[in-house]
Amino acid sequence: MMKIKDISAALLLFLSLPAVAQLRPEEPAQRTMYPNVLPGTISNVRHSQSVRYQTADRQWHDGQLHQLKTERVYLVNEYQQAISYLPTEVIRVVLPDATYGGVGRFFAQELFAGSKMGLYQYQDMEAGFVWQLLGTQWWLRRPDGAVVKLRSSRAAFSRQMLSVVGDDPELAKRLQARAYRRRDAAAILEQYQQWKQAQSAAPRQ
Repeated sequence: MMKIKDISAALLLFLSLPAVAQLRPEEPAQRTMYPNVLPGTISNVRHSQSVRYQTADRQWHDGQLHQLKTERVYLVNEYQQAISYLPTEVIRVVLPDATYGGVGRFFAQELFAGSKMGLYQYQDMEAGFVWQLLGTQWWLRRPDGAVVKLRSSRAAFSRQMLSVVGDDPELAKRLQARAYRRRDAAAILEQYQQWKQAQSAAPRQ
């Protein structure tokens, strides 16, 4: 007959299992999971697609994507479970037609990715089509790391862009003349990056 002490020990061991199961190894795709251990876990995933993704340690991985949402990405592990990750854990997801990067607590489509600056288009992926269009925002990651929302008016947009690309004489001239719209932001950053590279390559006098 099992003693009370043995029953208590077995009960404590059983209660400790969920905590053990929640331990997360370094690489997201290799997390050892059990059905419905973590909130948001989706079991028996039948549909997924191959993707490349980058983790917070800047390492790239191949994996299977179940779903990408505004504040979560669901990657499929070897047990056919879709596990959710924050934009701070998986910082970039490369799909066949677009790349999404983590900006704060959201995923947003990357329109430009430079060494010091980035441009993102944010839409609420869970909203309806009309609300997605109405709620579209353009975010600029400045060289200092700060992320600012680009304004829609030409005057405000020009001032914002001048503060980051104003040392390029040609861009500065056109921005001061308000020749650009917000939709030109990616092209502006591309031109600025090319100008900076040319300046670095030019022989010093």
